[in-house]
Amino acid sequence: MKKLAMMIAAGKFLDFIFFILYYELGVESLGLIICGCLIPRSVGKILLKIIGLDVGSKKIGVAVSDDMGWTAQGVSTIIRKNLDSDMYEIERLVNEYMATEIVIGLPKNMDGTIGKQAEGVLALAETIKEYLNIPVTAWDERLSTRAANRALLEADLSRRKRKKVVDKMAAVFILQGYLDSKTR
Repeated sequence: MKKLAMMIAAGKFLDFIFFILYYELGVESLGLIICGCLIPRSVGKILLKIIGLDVGSKKIGVAVSDDMGWTAQGVSTIIRKNLDSDMYEIERLVNEYMATEIVIGLPKNMDGTIGKQAEGVLALAETIKEYLNIPVTAWDERLSTRAANRALLEADLSRRKRKKVVDKMAAVFILQGYLDSKTR
C-alpha cells in the first residue's frame, strides 16, 4: 500500500494502473501498456484489424475483426464494377480500419480441388497483395454463403433483407473461422 500511495503522489498514473493490473490479473496476464491501453500478452503481438472478404461475381462482402482479433463483424458490401473500382474500395476499407491483413474466402470445390471461380479469387488475392502491399490469406469458404443464408433464415429475415446482407454475413463466417483458427 505504501508503494501505491507513493506512485499516486508522484503522479505516475500509468504506474498506478500497472500496479493495479498486476495484482488484479497476475503476472502471467500482463502485457504492454501503450498510451494507457492494455495489450494482453496472450495476443503475442500488437494486432490491428483484419479484413475478411467474400468475393462473388457481383458483390464483395466485407467483415472486419475487433482490435484483439477475437470477433468478426460485417461492415459493408462492395458492388463490383471493375478491378480498379474494387481495388479502390478495398484500399479505402484497409485505410479506414487500419487493417494489417486481409483474409479472402477461397471457394474450393466440395472435393477440395481448385475450380475456375477459386482461380479468379486467387488472382484477385495476388493483385490485392501487390497493390496494397499487405498480407492476403486465402481461407477455405466452402458453404459459408449457405451457412449465412441459414443463419439469416433462422433470424426470420425476409428474402429481400437476406439478399442485402448475405454477402456481408458470409464474410463474417469466413473471417471468424480464420480468427478462431489463430486462437487455438
